[in-house]
Amino acid sequence: MLCYWGEEEGVRAGFGLVKPGRVQRTHSGVSFFSPGGRITQLAAGQRLVGFIRGDGSVSVLRLTPLEAPSEKTIPESLELKEKIRLMSCGETQAVLLADGGKVLLMDQLNFCRLILSGTKVIQVACGNQHCMALTHDGQLFTWGENSSGQLGLGSGKSNSPQPLRSLRGIPLAQISAGGDHSFALSLSGTVFGWGRNNAGQLGLGNAENRSTPACVNHLNLKKTVFISCGEDHTATLSKGGTVFTFGSGRFGQLGHNSFRDELRPRVVAALWGSKVSQITCGRNHTLALVSSSNTVYSFGWQLGNGQQTNQCVPLPVDLLPESNHGQEIEQIAAGGNLSFALCSQQENDSVQPESTQNEGILVLEDRLIDRWISECAPDDFFCILISHQPSLPEERYFLFGCLCGLAFYNNSVVNLPFPLALFKKLVNVQPSLEDLTEFSPVLGQSLQSTLDYSDEDLQSAEMPYTVSVLKKFVEAYVDHAMNGSVERVFEEFRRGFYKVCDRDVVKLFLPEELRGVMLGSEEYDWDILKQNVTYEGLFHPRHPTIISFWEVFDELSARDKKAFLLFLTGFDRVPVLGMNQVKMRVRPLLFYTQDHLPEALTCHSLLELPVYNTKETLRDKLTEALQHKRGFWDD
Repeated sequence: MLCYWGEEEGVRAGFGLVKPGRVQRTHSGVSFFSPGGRITQLAAGQRLVGFIRGDGSVSVLRLTPLEAPSEKTIPESLELKEKIRLMSCGETQAVLLADGGKVLLMDQLNFCRLILSGTKVIQVACGNQHCMALTHDGQLFTWGENSSGQLGLGSGKSNSPQPLRSLRGIPLAQISAGGDHSFALSLSGTVFGWGRNNAGQLGLGNAENRSTPACVNHLNLKKTVFISCGEDHTATLSKGGTVFTFGSGRFGQLGHNSFRDELRPRVVAALWGSKVSQITCGRNHTLALVSSSNTVYSFGWQLGNGQQTNQCVPLPVDLLPESNHGQEIEQIAAGGNLSFALCSQQENDSVQPESTQNEGILVLEDRLIDRWISECAPDDFFCILISHQPSLPEERYFLFGCLCGLAFYNNSVVNLPFPLALFKKLVNVQPSLEDLTEFSPVLGQSLQSTLDYSDEDLQSAEMPYTVSVLKKFVEAYVDHAMNGSVERVFEEFRRGFYKVCDRDVVKLFLPEELRGVMLGSEEYDWDILKQNVTYEGLFHPRHPTIISFWEVFDELSARDKKAFLLFLTGFDRVPVLGMNQVKMRVRPLLFYTQDHLPEALTCHSLLELPVYNTKETLRDKLTEALQHKRGFWDD
């Protein structure tokens, strides 16, 4: 299924891939149809759209303005010997990447010629009037118009590919080309940009063009994995699914709830936490795909929501009606004033009638069985595990016990999801069937149902045992599951725990109290946290930065407030004695700029806060800091 929306899409219904009558349209202005053959990739430029089919053939369609109609309203199939696997479209030309790393340049007449002969290319990118190619050995070639330095070669244009020597020796992972600017991403996540920078689309903090690659320092440590360029704006995607945008915001294409330009990368706060998997930029709009929810978000021009106004915050696109749900979005693309989503039917998890006419049975696919097994809860699945031998050396359990003992000794809250049975065993209280039920609800309920039988029930069923025998069986089972089967590893854990803690002191606690001290509670009283804050340096309760900080904090969701507690203290749960135990301190961050993030010393619950000029800057920087809260124990 191919979905598309944008400027004057009805004039070219189906792009000539199908008859106009087969194109359907949603109430929000999104058109969709099933193309005749499988499309593996599509590319869009300012006035050019290309489709790559499953057999490697290519069809291109040149889009003409409504006031200048053309008779060529169907795609032209390129007569090529090579099988094409990638394509990038510019304003009027395109670059094609064929099997074997061959590169073909298509001109305005759709004539293709081979360039970079004898060089194996792995990526291509096409701006409005310039092109880029990344080779297998890490060289980057550029050619075309160079009015703003978009080739990275200094001044002067080049009609033939020229190596970009300034990036030689840097292993590159991806390249991207915009209107008149270019980007390269290294394997380590370093971002380089050059070319036109009139709106800050290079993210360098100013609006000066660059004729040679410049490192975008503001994206350092952001773990960038993908870059997409628009006409005058840029979007980047981090490893964790966070989107940053910068450059022109005239049409809302940055998604920052404003129409102003951004000279530095800024996180799209509305998408934070959504784990975006794909991004793509059109001329003046941006698309983001969240695969987990199968949702496309758009902002700027061409929203796909049936409205004609520009939108400066991401909004979901209603791609298909209910009757066509079940389509999984594989790829999104944007070019010029058009947007595309390539969908395929999701795999059906229902029973498949394989050979039922001959065998008279229904057969489940192995893939479906594997998925069902993998989605079983571990506590419901352990009964099929044959080996009960510990998977780690016993010394590990001793060391882990030492760590837990240190946490208890230092009154540190550690969110370890241990059942109550562990704490019972630490103070020599025998676990019960209720503890086994907490640990494994399915097994515990099964054993409990066994105890619900009466002697009369067993006699009527002619069972050769009594209720007392069943009770002894359940007791023996619980003892084996909670004691005998884990005896060695638990003894190592207990030995490590009491290596740090005094045994007589620990035994003063009830199991519930011991768990509360170690795990803390979830009774969050943020007003008490605010009342107990101590301000240092030039900060005081009426300082403008402090007022803005608490206003931003009050606007955070419950999840983000917990993230702040983790950022501040190193744990996201409240000590068992309440929020009064959290003694938060706030002081100004020395030697700061407006680009610095808030910092925290978790051992002292100390927040170091730059003096930001605006509340909006504080909100953005705090949000970004919370996203990177895990520090050295990041996933």
